[in-house]
Amino acid sequence: MKPLATRLAPYEIFFPLAALGSIAAIGLTMLALEGRWMPPAGLSLFDWHAHEMLFGHFPTAFAGVMLTALPRWTRRPSMPPAMVVTLAFLFLAARFAYLVAPNPVWLWLSPLALAALTAYAGFRIVSAGDRRDYGLLALLAALTTADALFLVTLPSGDASLALRLALASAVLIAMVMGGRIAPALTRHLATQRGRPEAPPTPRRFEALVFAASIPALAAWVAAPRTSLTAVALGLAAVLHAARLATWRGWSTADRPPFLALHLGYAFLPLGLATLAAAILRDDPALVDVATHAFGAGTFGLMCAAIMTSVVRRYSGKALMVSRLADALVVALFAAVALRLSAGLLDLPKGLLHASATAWALAYAMMLVMVARDRRLAAPAPGAEGQTLVDEE
Repeated sequence: MKPLATRLAPYEIFFPLAALGSIAAIGLTMLALEGRWMPPAGLSLFDWHAHEMLFGHFPTAFAGVMLTALPRWTRRPSMPPAMVVTLAFLFLAARFAYLVAPNPVWLWLSPLALAALTAYAGFRIVSAGDRRDYGLLALLAALTTADALFLVTLPSGDASLALRLALASAVLIAMVMGGRIAPALTRHLATQRGRPEAPPTPRRFEALVFAASIPALAAWVAAPRTSLTAVALGLAAVLHAARLATWRGWSTADRPPFLALHLGYAFLPLGLATLAAAILRDDPALVDVATHAFGAGTFGLMCAAIMTSVVRRYSGKALMVSRLADALVVALFAAVALRLSAGLLDLPKGLLHASATAWALAYAMMLVMVARDRRLAAPAPGAEGQTLVDEE
């Protein structure tokens, strides 16, 4: 019999890595705040925490989604198991490097892992002529570049440019994936219930949202304190709120895993608006709230909701009620609310600990869900890579 790793779908390897890495990052951050642990290789706690969430948790979860969905996107076979295991090992080694590496050179495993994912996805997407996903490929490349830039600028003591580039790239990825998945899941649920589906968001409006958001985020990366940047971010926030409204997320209010996609996306315009206000008021506390609205709210909630939908789809339970999934997203929403409240109240340790506990609990439930609903057999012919991630 083949080793277990070669019988697992990509998400069954990468989702647990994302969950475990996230739990470890949050737990060690809290220990560091208590003076009981220090990041390796001379990293500050802020830089270490930001790096592990932006270049660790988020891309690891996204890798599980992307590698699982690529066969559908490109109409090509799945990634060979040996390559899945090798790539997963690279991601795991990168996280260990940021935990224990005595020599900073080992930290380059992190951009190497992202570069490997980008190269493989790029080869598959370009060779298949999958032009729809060229944008995602470019954003992965930008995230990889930001990770390398982080290490290049770290000795100067200011890696803020790299972190802004990473955050902007991740926000754009969330914009793309949110626009694909949230409306699709909402329509599927409406169909199951025999209710009218929400009409698609007009393409011209979709183009307008991206046309406003890309320059706004680019301006924030390059000039994060100018009034013009604040105005551009505010305009993008309004457009994203309008985009979200066209998806009619309120129709999923009784199904938390579905609603979490919409709530996660709602933190995106909230983050943009708060960032604009932070620039105009020159308020560091609002910058903290804005970045965690993106990092915890958009990335945390949307990653969990998408991972949950992939796991449920592969276990044949895509539209069924799951109390575990419900509890997972409720715990994660509580973690986000507590963390944003802490940012507004000068970061009291009690709220930070409560948020960290809820976050860890949520991703522990993700581990249980993957283990409980795992799929060890290969997908049925014609079903390979078919997840709700692929539908529009």
